[in-house]
Amino acid sequence: MKSILSLLVMFTIITLSSCTKEYTCECVTVIGGLTTESIIESKTKADARAICEENEELLGITIAECEII
Repeated sequence: MKSILSLLVMFTIITLSSCTKEYTCECVTVIGGLTTESIIESKTKADARAICEENEELLGITIAECEII
């Protein structure tokens, strides 16, 4: 009985830890102040933040300030 419970707990932990989460990336344009939001699915907030920040520049010019909210 103990081994079955242990396997069930391990399975639950593995199942829950491999799920992706949804993060909202909000970008405000430097000129005009337009706000856009997009949903990023990622396993970690750090990965989502990196993806979100990729939207800040176009051809090396900062066009928006983006952050995870």
